Amino acid sequence: MPFDFQRARPLLHAGELTKLFVEELGWEPCRQKLILRAGETDYAFTAIAEKRGFTAWLCARADGSLPDHTTRLKLDRALAHTSFEHLIVFATPDRAQQSWVWVRREPGRPLSARTHEFNRAQPGDSLLQKLQVLYVSLEEEEQGGLLRGAPPVIICPARGLPKRIPPEWKTPVADGRLLILSIFPSTESRITADLATRRNELVAALADQVFVAYATPGGRLETSLRQELLPPMPAECNKLIATVDDGTESEEE
Repeated sequence: MPFDFQRARPLLHAGELTKLFVEELGWEPCRQKLILRAGETDYAFTAIAEKRGFTAWLCARADGSLPDHTTRLKLDRALAHTSFEHLIVFATPDRAQQSWVWVRREPGRPLSARTHEFNRAQPGDSLLQKLQVLYVSLEEEEQGGLLRGAPPVIICPARGLPKRIPPEWKTPVADGRLLILSIFPSTESRITADLATRRNELVAALADQVFVAYATPGGRLETSLRQELLPPMPAECNKLIATVDDGTESEEE
């Protein structure tokens, strides 16, 4: 799904960050909440979206204040114990002022936090360009390895089938190794939280086994999959659900 600046820009300006990540960046909805302390102050965090274990968090204080740079970095380090790879948006309640902090941890490279200050008076294109780089990086990780391998792959987008097949899909499709499957009409061209949930339920219903590379604890993905897979089922419909997070969760029904 191409990243569309024309659609993303008004969402950024309106502070519709969940829609920005889910509908324009193609991330999964997430609703986890936690409280972190820096000094003598508590900060409430809400996870708004996640993709491949990379979680976007929002921290908006009711008093309208933004933590200073040092405090933001302390909170970022504290959050890493819960969410290893993440992005934080510190924002005023009306989202008019936003401070973005994100860290990608890559083997063999020094750890560094990237920051960007945004206010509603700005066009926001420089921030959207950085999000586009992150978007492309995660998309390549998600699909590149699978499509370069030998096993067959099924891609189930949370929208209608694309009008044009991305170039990197053409060879696997021609080889009969890639199937693109969607239950949605072509008029559903944008991802929504509802479509993502329905797509996940479809995949869970069709699969014999389900492996989840990462699901935020208590998030929408984990909740919907557990509702689909874990209720009592006939013996011939037994399925395996496994997640990889901290290596402690593996459950068989």
